[in-house]
Amino acid sequence: MEKQLEKTVLKIETPRYVPFRENNLLVKCPTTFKMADPSLKIHATSAFFPLFAGILQNIFDPQCFTERVTLDKVATLVGFKALAEGTIDLLCSTIPSDEQMKDLQLSNRKLEFVPFCKEPLAFLVNKANTVEDLTVEQVKDAYQGRVSNWRELQGPDMEVHTYQLEHGNGSQSAFEQVVRGNKIDSNHSEVHTMPGIIDKVALDEGGLCYAYWSFYAKMYANKCTRMLKVEGETVSSQHYPFLFDVFLMFDRENKNPNVAKLVDFITSTEGRQMVARCNECQRQVD
Repeated sequence: MEKQLEKTVLKIETPRYVPFRENNLLVKCPTTFKMADPSLKIHATSAFFPLFAGILQNIFDPQCFTERVTLDKVATLVGFKALAEGTIDLLCSTIPSDEQMKDLQLSNRKLEFVPFCKEPLAFLVNKANTVEDLTVEQVKDAYQGRVSNWRELQGPDMEVHTYQLEHGNGSQSAFEQVVRGNKIDSNHSEVHTMPGIIDKVALDEGGLCYAYWSFYAKMYANKCTRMLKVEGETVSSQHYPFLFDVFLMFDRENKNPNVAKLVDFITSTEGRQMVARCNECQRQVD
């Protein structure tokens, strides 16, 4: 089974997105803003590492950049822990879970959460599934156990198998915004990682799961899975219903003046244009 899975996985290793590495996949986008700060420490959660790597490659002095120090790819839990402890200058991530937010508040740091772009949460099915489009309510119905067969969703006659990530994962926190205030059916299967949840659906014709588009399209996809439309909209549409803010998170009392300068640039008109370009870096899945 593992060998079968390996043949279908479309995976790009993190080094292909490391700034200043030869033949990386990052888009070159000249800007007027430049920065040289060997002391800066930034964490980006997995889905947004390619985006932030592209930002830094376009503005940062390569002589001041140190791999895994200036910018490191981390799990969501690790990123929020570092932010709370003050061991990093900046975190790039989407919304924290309620528990993570409480931990951040207990840290007594003067934290700022500055949104700078939107990220779609993609819903994935097995390629053998004929369903092309779901409504928001149908997504909720599937995860809350109100439908049990894909036939009820204009699909084939087979059971719906829903997969979720463990609590605290960035994609899971976004998903919980979709179903906030509703009890999720206990029959779903919980998976620990985004590659794991994608592979589950790749091996299950009745499977349904979700992942941030950036992770699925740039870091880890599977040829036996595909994205659904929701309410007739693709993930590239501004009207796609599951769009979530991506934040720059930092302590406003940080004594490094370059943190505020970097945030100010990224949220400027020129910075947002660059961010949009960087988010178009070579991807594996349309």
